[in-house]
Amino acid sequence: MTTINNQVITDANRLDTVSKQIGRERLAFEVSTNRTRHVASGIYVTVKHTDVARQRVDGWMQLADEGRILWIRGLGLQETFPFATRADNRTHELVFTGIQERDATGYLLLPTSMSPSTAASSN
Repeated sequence: MTTINNQVITDANRLDTVSKQIGRERLAFEVSTNRTRHVASGIYVTVKHTDVARQRVDGWMQLADEGRILWIRGLGLQETFPFATRADNRTHELVFTGIQERDATGYLLLPTSMSPSTAASSN
């Protein structure tokens, strides 16, 4: 019986790990061309150029807490721009959903984190 209980606990821990990896929060944003927008905690997006005909964006994303800049070159409509932070190596994603002459709209998918009380209640 102990072996079965240990297997159940192991499987529950694996499921918890997967849940933490796939849980996502979606944050919508709009950025004007040649402007920088704070889109999430410590994350800023700048759109330098939009190509409406080809539906592409050039610019950069700043991870301010880490002092890093990630260049965005020719990112197309609905294409994902995956990245990770040093604090959380799970995949984050930037996606543009609308590209106009003077601005671009999109969203960030950020991993959700479990609060200590949520983590304790799931064990």
